[in-house]
Amino acid sequence: MEQQQQQHNTTSLWDSLAPTVEVMAPGMVYLPQALSQEQQVWLARYALQAGNDPTHGFWVSVPGTSSSVSGGPLEKEEKEEKEKVEVVGGVRKLNSSVGRGRIYDAIETFPEHGAVEALCHRAVSVARSHDDKMPEMNPTHLLLLWYATTEGMCWHSDNDKNDGDNNHPIVSITIGNTCDFGYKLVGKKESTMQLRSGDILIWGGPNRMLPHCVEGVHAHTSPSFLHHLTPLNTPLNTTPSTTTTSEPPKPKPEDSLANVRLNFTYRDAPNIRGSENLFRYNVDQDYTDVLQHLLATAGPGSS
Repeated sequence: MEQQQQQHNTTSLWDSLAPTVEVMAPGMVYLPQALSQEQQVWLARYALQAGNDPTHGFWVSVPGTSSSVSGGPLEKEEKEEKEKVEVVGGVRKLNSSVGRGRIYDAIETFPEHGAVEALCHRAVSVARSHDDKMPEMNPTHLLLLWYATTEGMCWHSDNDKNDGDNNHPIVSITIGNTCDFGYKLVGKKESTMQLRSGDILIWGGPNRMLPHCVEGVHAHTSPSFLHHLTPLNTPLNTTPSTTTTSEPPKPKPEDSLANVRLNFTYRDAPNIRGSENLFRYNVDQDYTDVLQHLLATAGPGSS
């Protein structure tokens, strides 16, 4: 009974979502400042706790101590002065690139997955109530990204197998630092919009293959009410489903949301059910020590 009540409390957290709705094009809906402070803090705590999972979080421990670490929020000009941190098992580094941590998996493998699923359903429901071209979706997978620098992500469309083989929406939520989001609607010129903490952007249907990018992240724009949150002080009332006897990488106090962008992205990709290991990691090819470590320890899906 207590567990059911807790589940109800977390799913009802999203009842007040999205007072403002902007239909930017058929199949593209923007919900500016859709999330309250309370909702943003909940999501920040959620992502930080999931990201500190020693088996599949934002960070890995790479053997050796000669390499530098991207553990805390860094700007481009600071990269050459990255601090080295020695931990049990090696050096703590973000698992995708110098400035980015990544978690991708079936949504039911995440803690309190019912609550994060409910958020996605609520956001899509709001979008569909204003845009009759926006399809329904069943979120099967969740991608969590940690942007620790001002660098973004290059132009692309979400057309890989793990993005889904349908026209169902992509739901993107920003927490923390503001980013410049580039996009190109069919028949239109490239455009840029800012996504701030608490914003939700949804695209699907006729704009499901929307070309887009993150042009860059604005340093030190995270709301002050998130600054105190770190992996050290964000316990959830759940236990990760996977246990390990190895000691996890120790979080640094500066791994806070004072200067980081978090991104939640939901996908409807039933076509890859059971094959998540093939898509679990996406490591920059020049991020050699992490790439070699994951190839040696994690097996398929580490490229």
